[in-house]
Amino acid sequence: MFVARALFVAVLLAVVVPPTPGAAVTTGDETVVFNGSGWGHGVGLSQYGAYGMAVKGSTAGQIISHYYSGSTVAVKATAPIWVNLERNFQTLQLTVGDTGAAAGAPVVIKKKSEASGVTALPGAVITLSPAAPGCKVTVENPGQAAFTIPDTACEFDFNWYAWETPGQTPSTKITITGCTLADWNVTPTTSKPCAYARGMLHLRTGPGGLDLSAEMLIDDYVLGTSEMPYAWSTQALRAQAIASRSYAVARQLERGNPATNSCDGWCHVKDTTADQRYVGWGHGNITPWISAVQATAGQIVSHPTAPNGVVPAYFSSSSGGKTENVEERFGGTARAYLKSVDDSVAVNGTVFNPKASWQFVKPAAVVASAVGLDQLLDVEITETRSGSGSAAIVKYSGIAGGQYQEVEKTGTWTRTNFGLYSEYFDVHYTGAEPAADEMFFYRNDGSFGFYGLGPDGSLGGPILAGSGYTSGWDAITAVDLDGDGQDEMFFYRDDGLFRFYNVKSNGSLGSPILAGSGYTKGWDAITAVDLDGDGQDEMFFYRDDGLFRFYHVRSNGSLPMPLLAGSGYTKGWDAITAVDLDGDDQDEMFFYRNDGLYRYYHVKPDGNLPKPMLAGSGYSSGWDAITAVDTDGDGQDEMFFYRKSGLFRYYNISAAGTLGPPIKAGSYYELGWDAISAIQLDVIVK
Repeated sequence: MFVARALFVAVLLAVVVPPTPGAAVTTGDETVVFNGSGWGHGVGLSQYGAYGMAVKGSTAGQIISHYYSGSTVAVKATAPIWVNLERNFQTLQLTVGDTGAAAGAPVVIKKKSEASGVTALPGAVITLSPAAPGCKVTVENPGQAAFTIPDTACEFDFNWYAWETPGQTPSTKITITGCTLADWNVTPTTSKPCAYARGMLHLRTGPGGLDLSAEMLIDDYVLGTSEMPYAWSTQALRAQAIASRSYAVARQLERGNPATNSCDGWCHVKDTTADQRYVGWGHGNITPWISAVQATAGQIVSHPTAPNGVVPAYFSSSSGGKTENVEERFGGTARAYLKSVDDSVAVNGTVFNPKASWQFVKPAAVVASAVGLDQLLDVEITETRSGSGSAAIVKYSGIAGGQYQEVEKTGTWTRTNFGLYSEYFDVHYTGAEPAADEMFFYRNDGSFGFYGLGPDGSLGGPILAGSGYTSGWDAITAVDLDGDGQDEMFFYRDDGLFRFYNVKSNGSLGSPILAGSGYTKGWDAITAVDLDGDGQDEMFFYRDDGLFRFYHVRSNGSLPMPLLAGSGYTKGWDAITAVDLDGDDQDEMFFYRNDGLYRYYHVKPDGNLPKPMLAGSGYSSGWDAITAVDTDGDGQDEMFFYRKSGLFRYYNISAAGTLGPPIKAGSYYELGWDAISAIQLDVIVK
């Protein structure tokens, strides 16, 4: 049985021959487009979601209970917290200044092992550096000679007020020379010096150098964090304060003694977004934030199943509409209080979220290099997270070392390596249109071969070949069900069994789109044909007794009532194929009988055939397979003829249907192929 043009089948149950490159001609313009939503990891509280809920009238407690399922707000007494400010440094310079609240108090610097120490006055420069062994502190007070204090244990403490008494306002700040942090609470965003006024400082030895940490009351720590714009609504700020405090307390209880380096430093928390962004003193427009922290003093997120009853209250800017299940995003076991919940208010326009939608366009060559491929052919998300729908696994397909390969990366890897804002994204590979069709060969015993094709009709090495195909199919055709330029596959057996498949760019078949056994039996030829040039194929069925049907076919593979049906077609055609003679995307149809009789027809959008464009009886007899194939990528098909003896010919064909001299001819093709057809392996839309 002849099978139609644009055929593309590759079942990876076969013994596979490694593919060869060259299925598509690349121009350097190919790109990978990521369209996404949200910013951050998406676990726990969504800050834009909290803002949106507050705008709609929710309280801080309601916001907390929404984003941390089953949780309540509770007050918990805690010990002072250690915050790492500088890690593994060799030399660090500090200056002593005042906060503006009052005249700055002197800083008392003492060894932990001693009861008293030395004084650094306002305006003093303090240098911290290593010594052998231990470390040393050099103090240069204004107008005085510098002096140095060594300590072999390297345990220095810096104190300037009674910070352990709640409610104290410091008059002194210590600034790290050469260090700045962005203050996004002023317009425009400005870099501010790294200044610290609350609590006290500790200098200790770390595994790779010296560590500088601050110790303070938990509410003073929360005052110095900068994770949400201070100008946002009161209830959103209060929810953020509760979440920030709860996260810090949970880490403090989990990590224990700062000396154990469980925080990778002398600390319970780092001052970066690895934990929370702690900016210390001096950032602008802070009054609303101070009010929110004071109104929620001591409050944390509590859940009966959380360690010590304290929820590690993760938060991020926003999700893509639903937050993440913590176990899917970070691994580990599920936690009842960190479940996926609705976050649509963060992205639906309730509040202005600049990351509600975003796009990144990456050169395909850059993406290919990052995943270890020489040439990229396709990118697709193969697994999403069950809670949020964000990307869990991304598959990159292409050529490496002359062989087809598939590389799987996590959504997290993809976000990190390509600088995406979140893992809530879709991905699309936009490449150059393939330069020519490929050729597919099939035998009824299940063997098959898929080949690249040159403009002169020469075959390259097999792209994919094997012997594991289902045997006994009587008709196989590629059919574009949805008009996206990438074909799906249709398989038919004379007893009425059929299957429609999605086909991946590497030729592998997914699960059937539609399968059954109720099709009319005994069709002798089936082909896809684009009757109206819209890119979405129709289907044509023919039986040797002259019975025929044209169908519109839906994107799910189901057939409605026939577009046109009858029994008056000429009997006994042995090969029927659609062929685009003039490159206008609307197919013509070619009919052939083994005695050499042939006809070309323009076919109307309703399936009706007018008089033949060209008809005759002078074609060579005995061809076993005939297919249209675009050998040169110009959109106008050429014709291919094959006999099972291995004889073959490729012809240019005019818009009128006349054949020119053979482009290529010979008798050395493999014997016994039952079906031959053409398809573009990678139909990529520019």
